[in-house]
Amino acid sequence: MRKWFGPKTAGHPSIGERCHLCGVPFAEGDYTGLIPTLPADDEEQAKADAGKPYTAEAVEVHKDCLRQAAESYSEYDETAEADSEPEQETTDAD
Repeated sequence: MRKWFGPKTAGHPSIGERCHLCGVPFAEGDYTGLIPTLPADDEEQAKADAGKPYTAEAVEVHKDCLRQAAESYSEYDETAEADSEPEQETTDAD
């Protein structure tokens, strides 16, 4: 389950910063989410490499942008899987 943040209040420090997906500045009332980018440091990278929970740096994006990106990825992933399936050979019965 994803954690959403919001709605943003007028004095929130990220008001005016741009969404990393659409480029539109965050505004009062927006809901946002975080996309992890990299482990925070070498110690956190070691945890990630070991498959353990770790702290990561993240970028903030609009909730709707993140949902749309996730849906687009799911559609792409399904297409990629279909494209990678081996083709069935057919023979003529003649």
